[in-house]
Amino acid sequence: MLPVILLSAVCAAQSVREYGDWSYQPYARPQFGLSTWTSGGTTRSATSLGAQVGIRFWEQKKRRPRIEGISRASGSYLLSNGADGLDVRVGAFAGPAWKKLRVQTGPDVYWNRYTWGNVTLDPTTGLAWPVQASTRLKGISLLAGLQPSFFLSSERDSVDWSEESLPGFGDEFTYFGAVGVSLGSLRFNVSLTQTITAYGSDRSLGLGVRL
Repeated sequence: MLPVILLSAVCAAQSVREYGDWSYQPYARPQFGLSTWTSGGTTRSATSLGAQVGIRFWEQKKRRPRIEGISRASGSYLLSNGADGLDVRVGAFAGPAWKKLRVQTGPDVYWNRYTWGNVTLDPTTGLAWPVQASTRLKGISLLAGLQPSFFLSSERDSVDWSEESLPGFGDEFTYFGAVGVSLGSLRFNVSLTQTITAYGSDRSLGLGVRL
């Protein structure tokens, strides 16, 4: 599952560093989120606390398309009455960037566990592989993507896709999208995520602000 960002404020970003034909910028970001779980007609909600640290990188002094990407490590803890969970991830994502279109993909290794009332998702190590495309037009940005997930070590059941109304593949599958609006130095985001598991669906609506 992806950590759901309800409010995300970027800590003071480090200065851009240049090495040859590449530029790098480290960053750190605290996270506070809200997640909703639906299974068997029952819906539960919980908050999550976490953080993300990483490095953005991009090619410079080259005609587009240029390679842009991010390497990051993140962790989030889910807590609420009747809900508990932990998610830890390390991933790297990159791809071509044109003037108004960016495409990125890459591996995301994770470990997580969840308890939602009487539903338990056993501790699992897995490999997710998100693919996303984004564009920015006159202060408005759009992002859409999908993410199959494959268990590397787990007793958790895999999704039976013959019983699901939405298409997907792998042991679990996530759809996600976001809309961002820039107002001066502030950037506001609204995101929607749905993760399909063998035990139910994790649907979330997130609101974010970046300084």
